[in-house]
Amino acid sequence: MATPRFDVFLSHNSTDKPAVLAIVRVFQQAVLEPWLDIWRLRGDDRWQLVLRAALHASSDDTSDAAAA
Repeated sequence: MATPRFDVFLSHNSTDKPAVLAIVRVFQQAVLEPWLDIWRLRGDDRWQLVLRAALHASSDDTSDAAAA
């Protein structure tokens, strides 16, 4: 299975969730693939590793240096 690629990584405070969801809809209408925690994180995830991978998958730089 290929690693998903994301156009936008959204980092936010939980109190900003309604505004972030509105922004996500705008990105989706522009055919951009956002990474959003509520869609990608599960309760048993090692969230630091998941976030690092998501940031890498949202980067233009796919070299090994970006993953280090």
